[in-house]
This record gives sequence, C-alpha cells and structure tokens, in this order.
Amino acid sequence: MLQLIVIIFTALVFTAYILLIVYFTQGWQAIKEVKVNPYSNLTPSLSIIIPFRNEAHNLENLISCLNAQSYPKDQFEIIFIDDESSDDSYQMMKELIKNHHNYKLIKNEGLGKKDAISSGIKMAAYNYIVTTDADCLFHPNWLLAIGQHIEQYDADLIIGPVMLQGPDSFLSQFQTIDFLSLVTSGAGAAGCGHPIMCNAANLTVKREILQEAQQSVQNKYASGDDIFLLQYCKARNKKIHFLKNKEAIVSTHTVERIKCFFNQRARWTSKSKAYTDKFTIAVAWLVFITNVFMLMTQIYAILKPIPGIYLLLAPIIKIIADYGLLKKGAVFFNISLSIPRYMKMLLAYPFYIIITVVWATFGMVEWKNRKI
Repeated sequence: MLQLIVIIFTALVFTAYILLIVYFTQGWQAIKEVKVNPYSNLTPSLSIIIPFRNEAHNLENLISCLNAQSYPKDQFEIIFIDDESSDDSYQMMKELIKNHHNYKLIKNEGLGKKDAISSGIKMAAYNYIVTTDADCLFHPNWLLAIGQHIEQYDADLIIGPVMLQGPDSFLSQFQTIDFLSLVTSGAGAAGCGHPIMCNAANLTVKREILQEAQQSVQNKYASGDDIFLLQYCKARNKKIHFLKNKEAIVSTHTVERIKCFFNQRARWTSKSKAYTDKFTIAVAWLVFITNVFMLMTQIYAILKPIPGIYLLLAPIIKIIADYGLLKKGAVFFNISLSIPRYMKMLLAYPFYIIITVVWATFGMVEWKNRKI
C-alpha cells in the first residue's frame, strides 16, 4: 500500500512539473523575437544606473562597451555609484569618464546595492531607468533595442536577456546552463503573463514605478531588489515584457571557485523567504520537490530495481521536457547545449539544488565581502 502511495505521489509531482515546463515553453514561443531597426529615430531618453564595488578589473571593458553604444549621446546618461570600494575603482572610474559629459560619478549615500540604486535615482534626469552591473558587457545596440521596445510597447517593466560566459570547465559550463534555465523559464513565464524572475543586470523600468517600489521592497536582503520590483509591478498589474532581442543580451562572467558559486546561488535563494507572489512561490517549491524526487527515484531504482525501474519513467520525461525548453534558449543565446554536456549536468543538478537550499537556510551568505 505504501509503495502504491509513493508511486502515485511521485507521478503527481513529476506530472505537475512537466506541465509547468510545457507551459513555459509555450510562453517562450509566444514572445516574438525582434531586431533593432537602425533607421528608426524614435529613441526615448534613458538614465542608466550602474552601482559598483571593487570592480577595478572590469571598468575598462565596461566603459569601452558603453562608449560603443549606438544610442544618440544626447538622449542618455549613465550614473555610476561607488558603493564603498576598497580598491582604486573610484579613482579609475573618475579618470575613465572625465571626457564624457553624459557620464556621472557619485558616492553611495547609504550602504549596499539598494541604497546605491536609490542614490542613482535621485540623480537621474529621465523617466526611464535602466539598471545593469559593472561586470557586464553589451552589444553596441543594447540601449537602442531597449529604447525601441519602449517606443513600441510602452511597457512599465522590461526584463532584458542576460547570459553567463566563462572558461571551458565543468563548473563554468554548469553555471552557464543553470543560468540559461533560469532566464529561459523566466522569459517563458513572462510570455504566459505570469513573470517570476528578472535580473538587475538588464532591467528597464519607469522612474515613478521604481521610486514607489523602493519604498516597499524588502530592505533586509543584500540582493533581491530586482525580484521584489517585479513582484511589486505584478501585484499592481503593470505591463511587464521580456525583451527577446539578441542585440539586447547582456553577458557577465561565471565565478571561478565552487564555494563562490554556492554562496552566490544561496544568496539568490535566501531572498525567496520574502517572496509574496503565490505563483512564484509555488514554482520554487515545485522545482525543489521535483529535484528531491529525482534523487530519491534514482536511489530507489538501485535498491529495488523491479518496481523502481517504472518510477524512472517520470524523470526521463522530465529530462526531455527540460531539454526542449533549454534548447530553445540555447539557440537564442548561441550557447552550446550538446546532449552529453546536458546529461553530465543532470547528474549533479539534484545535489546542487538541495545544497543551495540548505546553505541559504542555515549557512552564512556573503556578498562583496559583506556578511548577510
């Protein structure tokens, strides 16, 4: 009897998960991929806010990408906010931008990224705020893609595409594919009208909405300003779009050490305790439970091969569904997703999910050398 209950409950969990992935896949398909129109002169004014802390090694590449933007120089400003850097980031930035009239450099009036963004908003001159990070790289038409999307759709919040890049190591590949799954499923959810995630590395929002949200977002978390903003907009029925434009892709680097990787993912996971959107909470729990069952079914199949072999059918269907969605994202982001690479990741994935949740719940999480 117990065995039958286990089989039924396992089937229900995997069925719910597979249906969710099919739903996200349909959402991804529903989003029309667009391209930049180089002949359009409809470009709204933008304020780009970039907080930074100890990013001296990234600043030259950052400024080089920003200088190469095709957007009209008189229609955007960039506000850099130094968040108590202990290296020479501030002086280096000051030197790099000295000849750019639309670049501004200020000190954070508070402490942490949320306060840095608030400091940037106070300096912003325009009605649309674009946020990104100092360790990011951009296509020359990045801002143009955002501006044209604003003109065409007048969205309140625009979720931009973000990808990870790094060396050809297992850890780096794992991060790239894991992050691809987050971005692609998040885009699919947005395409279905139920957005669940976004990333401050490529986010555009109307200034008045950001100012309103800043008053109500959770301030005790070192990160999460992006997700809390998304949930704020979703609760108020704001127009939220995913920008499916390859020239709008922002790329950043994978981390080099496994401890840094788990610390980063635990930091992202820790803010889930403050989520208010029921659909997002349900998705998070379903993903966690499904991965626990992935591990349990494998162990059960080893201990009891005869009944256990039938339980493996559900994980196999899950793997196929996941791959179908991931492959669509990989094509968009031009990321290699071979089946052998995908299968190697699958072996580690349930352990990764469980460790991350435990770390986020009971461990000490750091951000930019600060305990949180």
